[in-house]
Amino acid sequence: MRGGLGLAGWGLRLASRRGDRGRQLDRLEARATARRALAERDALMGRATTRLL
Repeated sequence: MRGGLGLAGWGLRLASRRGDRGRQLDRLEARATARRALAERDALMGRATTRLL
């Protein structure tokens, strides 16, 4: 009985996390920021490497 209630509570928490639009938007924004930072880093590395040649 206790295990089933714990499992049900876990499922409800998981469902609420997945449905939380604010968190989803925060995650998407964080991913976009990370992609921009990686693209900027790659561009800088490319320019630095080209100058060495």
